[in-house]
Amino acid sequence: MKKFVFILILIITCAGRMPAQVIIYTIDPSFNSELTLTRGGVSDIIHTSTNKYLVMGNYFQASPQAGVFFTESGQYIYNFLEISGYYVQEYRGRYLKFGNHLGITGEAMTPYSDFKFEFQKQLYSGPLANIALDVLILENDNILVAGRFFTDSTLMNTNIESQGLRQLCLIDSLGIPVPGFPMVHCTQPIDAAIHRIDSLSDGSYIISGQFTEVNGYMYNNIAKLNPDFSLDTTFYNILTPSSAVGIRLVDSQDRIWVGGGPNVALQSNPDEPIRYARLLSNGELDSSFSRPILQTLVGSNDDILAIRSPYVVVEDTDGTFIFGGNFVYVNGNYHKCLVKVQDDGTVVENAFSNLGADGASWPGYEPVSGAVAGTDIKKILKLPDGNLLIGGEFSSFGGEPYSCLVRLQPSGFVGVDEKEGRGKLKVYPNPAREFITIQLPDKNQRLTQVQLYDLNGRLVQEVNIVDASGKIDLINLPQGMYVVKAISEKQVFTGKVLVE
Repeated sequence: MKKFVFILILIITCAGRMPAQVIIYTIDPSFNSELTLTRGGVSDIIHTSTNKYLVMGNYFQASPQAGVFFTESGQYIYNFLEISGYYVQEYRGRYLKFGNHLGITGEAMTPYSDFKFEFQKQLYSGPLANIALDVLILENDNILVAGRFFTDSTLMNTNIESQGLRQLCLIDSLGIPVPGFPMVHCTQPIDAAIHRIDSLSDGSYIISGQFTEVNGYMYNNIAKLNPDFSLDTTFYNILTPSSAVGIRLVDSQDRIWVGGGPNVALQSNPDEPIRYARLLSNGELDSSFSRPILQTLVGSNDDILAIRSPYVVVEDTDGTFIFGGNFVYVNGNYHKCLVKVQDDGTVVENAFSNLGADGASWPGYEPVSGAVAGTDIKKILKLPDGNLLIGGEFSSFGGEPYSCLVRLQPSGFVGVDEKEGRGKLKVYPNPAREFITIQLPDKNQRLTQVQLYDLNGRLVQEVNIVDASGKIDLINLPQGMYVVKAISEKQVFTGKVLVE
């Protein structure tokens, strides 16, 4: 710790023009999953309220869609196998599994008979008619369920049978539909489905998936619902209908990160696939973000470059974003399924010290798509202590035999030059003792929130209402270096301060 502080003090005293500071990571050797996941891939990870990791996926020596419990140090505890599903959330002391069928179970792998999703019935013979692809747990413990399911058996075998299908519903803790909920209905030339649902800070909701209409209005694969679940018809419809998209992240500024297949494109330029994008909360394309080009190798000899979208996007505490996926090149430079980018899309080349998923090849087995194209990172979990737990389909990470699961730890900061004209956040006095004053580069912008993080990425102080002076009390913070994250109405700026 003293070494890191010394390096950062040296940067402060010697640098003629102060660069922004970005957290960098290295492998945490104290976490060792003992190669319990002998091959396969991780689809989801949660950190439970009992300080365990529940890792979902499909592994050799375990049934399909299996879950495995690990201690915080990575030691195997036991399997979690009941109720088919790829994803999981902790819910009222139990575990809600989804991604296929919806169900609730406990750690002892016993399904709870008091929970039954009423709409999950094998009544409709069409595809995607009996699946729960995503859930969103509300404050009152009701559950929004997204996917595709049959809600009206009276329409079976009629010419309007498809009207009995719904893509979003609301249930209570027992799986019973909540009365009065206006179930969202999506349509598409084949069979529509909502793949992901998320919420914005104003109480509205974003849905994404495969559809061309929502409640009779044209929306291609992404739409916005008001807090009362009615359709927000002011939301822009900018994507073409040709490919499904999924929400990757709704960030701290309510910007919506979406990604999808090779046909994802803008209606303004339908012949140029974009694969992924960052949208503003009203659905407009965020023109301040320049998308890094993600590519992987495919073909019989791994000799074809194909453009990809990130599988997962995570907002880091330094104002940057971490991408995971199955790419091996970013803007033409070699990366291994993992990259960090600044808010404007500029790549931080050395954020992970060349670490990443090296390949997916185990004795006698490799993915159908090959050891290169089959390698991926599907889940990045930012932990309260600042570490990152990373899961995916890989047999080696950073040259070490980590199978499907690895943990990274912050190892300091790296300076990143700011863009010309972008301006620099002013934090003074620096060093400081009792208070600091924060000044945004653009004096016309209003400072709305300030967060302070320690070197491990832990949030140590947060001020949600900042007065016009920009003065922040340090509230007896221990001596050391802190990252200052200043949030305005339009941007996020980062700086640093040394507390004496």
